[in-house]
Amino acid sequence: MEQGEPSPRRPGPVRGAAERPDEKITFTEVLQRSGLPERQQSNEHAALSRISGQLFKEKRWPIENSQGGSDSTTGKAEMLYWMDSRVASWWRDIAK
Repeated sequence: MEQGEPSPRRPGPVRGAAERPDEKITFTEVLQRSGLPERQQSNEHAALSRISGQLFKEKRWPIENSQGGSDSTTGKAEMLYWMDSRVASWWRDIAK
């Protein structure tokens, strides 16, 4: 795996969702887990999309995602991520 490419071992939305299957996690939680700046974390997501596009000819992540509601204090809508328990089990196995 090249430098800067997503890794199953690196904290991020996929790993977080695999550790909490069928439960939604927010982009803020992803940032807290990864310790990366928001821009770098977003770049990781773009790299995952690019790699999956090369492999599958379309963006196919092992997680589902959607735009959440707006935060009452910031007014900013946040991405939500979740993973099916069967996919999570498989992902945890390959990440060992």
